[in-house]
Amino acid sequence: MEVYGWQPISDIIKEGKEEGIIAFDETTQPNPNAPYAVAKYGCEKYLEYANRSYGLPFTAIRQTNAYGRKDNDFFVTEQIITQMLKNPNEINLGYGEPYRNFIFIEDLLDAWIEVINNPEKVAGEILCLGPDNALKIKDYVQKIADKLEWKGTVNWDTKPERPGEIYLLNSSNKKITSKLNWEPKVTLDEGLDRTIEIWKEKLGKN
Repeated sequence: MEVYGWQPISDIIKEGKEEGIIAFDETTQPNPNAPYAVAKYGCEKYLEYANRSYGLPFTAIRQTNAYGRKDNDFFVTEQIITQMLKNPNEINLGYGEPYRNFIFIEDLLDAWIEVINNPEKVAGEILCLGPDNALKIKDYVQKIADKLEWKGTVNWDTKPERPGEIYLLNSSNKKITSKLNWEPKVTLDEGLDRTIEIWKEKLGKN
């Protein structure tokens, strides 16, 4: 989803003047704003070219932030949970203002399986996974803290500033649902509860 990069609403949110969060879809013009995002968009355009010129079959998926990992706490959800489990008094995080949407790992894998098993239905398509459930990171952290009954302090802005930080990444799954009758099944609350239990057990915090 990083291909969306900068959008006009990003600057509005950055200034603290958001007036409703929108969901990007496949018709939203990408404006990649980081080397990673430029590379991803470049891959999409190359696939489209190869499809037109050589008939190369492809489907490109613009993924949402996944969570529910069992062995990697580098990513935002697992990082928040493990820091809180390990540190009752304080944790260190980066920006709190951006909005992100989240998909549980099992839903993500189910989407991939549906695409792989039905190539004729999504040939030459670009698909967003959604779901349209964006939360401000500060609110997301509070939601996790409430579930853990964690009462410590969050030290914000303790990580290096990322040039061109994107303040809104949120997407709709309407197209993939219409094509494959797939949609996310695990709610954010259920997914967070399951992820918390995974890391409680792994860290011996039950």
